[in-house]
Amino acid sequence: MLSGHKSPLGGGKVQPVSSTLIWGQVGK
Repeated sequence: MLSGHKSPLGGGKVQPVSSTLIWGQVGK
């Protein structure tokens, strides 16, 4: 999952809001 999604600060190819929510749940 971490490999598939990149951190919002990295590039944010996917929606910024979605990335933030996903990363927040994962706990970085």
